[in-house]
Amino acid sequence: TAATAAGVPAFAPALRVARSYSLGHHAGLPRAMGEAIGIGLLALAGLAVARLVGAAPLLRSGATVLALGALLLATVSQLVMAHALIGASRFGALGAMRVAGALAGSVGLAWGAVQGRELAAALGLALGQGVSVLVAVRALRALPPSPEAAGASAPEPQRRAAIAAAVLGGPMLWLAQALVSHRPDGAGEMARIAAVTPLVAAVLFVPGQLGQAWFAIIARATDVRATLRRALQVTALAGGLVGVALAATSPWWAGAYGPGFEALPSVAVPLLAAAAIQGTVAPAVRVLEARGHVADTVWLNTVLAAVAVGGTLASARFGAAGYAHAVAAAFALHGLLLAACVWWRTRPPAPAAVP
Repeated sequence: TAATAAGVPAFAPALRVARSYSLGHHAGLPRAMGEAIGIGLLALAGLAVARLVGAAPLLRSGATVLALGALLLATVSQLVMAHALIGASRFGALGAMRVAGALAGSVGLAWGAVQGRELAAALGLALGQGVSVLVAVRALRALPPSPEAAGASAPEPQRRAAIAAAVLGGPMLWLAQALVSHRPDGAGEMARIAAVTPLVAAVLFVPGQLGQAWFAIIARATDVRATLRRALQVTALAGGLVGVALAATSPWWAGAYGPGFEALPSVAVPLLAAAAIQGTVAPAVRVLEARGHVADTVWLNTVLAAVAVGGTLASARFGAAGYAHAVAAAFALHGLLLAACVWWRTRPPAPAAVP
């Protein structure tokens, strides 16, 4: 969780690098890496302070803090490197980076499990992220020199807007889940949400990867609307088929979870629908990021957060099912507003007046 939280402010330099590389300006990576490492060090300092004041009982030793610090630094570095590869359309290298990191991280986690210590597990995860960074560095060094002038660079997105948009995304859903966890049967309700989480990830996987692949294409496109239509058709098909199949078969596979999960379809179906919507509109979000309209994602994510958290509060008596329906409503409204926003932002320029 700490590593994921550190990735929120690191999203701003990562997005800047992705835009720069997508436009052919192979520059700005050292600065972005410096910012990301600075964010990781600040997060490490926060963990150290929490350990000293006793606010984090799980941090049992200074060695654990240092291990988590290594994981934080590796995570934010990997985020920046991955976005550079996305911007440069080096998706083969991106895949190799993630496979190498996953394999190394799995070995490290297995070692941590054998040792039975969170310190070893954190170091194993950090090793996996570090290996992925090394693979990315090798791929980026192989890029040809930028054909543009040496001092050229892509327009920098609004830093505060990029960070605010990231904060209003995942962390607000964590807040909504925290509201569910405070119910009398909070542990059981959270277990139902956790049971659906891997399935949501399965629905989002292919559309998410395709959304990343479209980033550089959209950044360079002359007819953005036509390009976006093709991208949305692909992501809707990829995410929709998996989501519909899982939702339709939920009465059968829900029974495999055992007692206490009889009502799991009432949680799974709306969350899978929300994931299908989120995956489908991924290229539309990339339009705003790649074309320099990062500020629009702030108000869009504000609506998403308000509906998700407010809906969870309003339907608190329904527990996990209330949260799931609130999230589905939030992503449905977010998708409609996003479509209208992108359509407005990509409207053709007005014809010049004839003198």
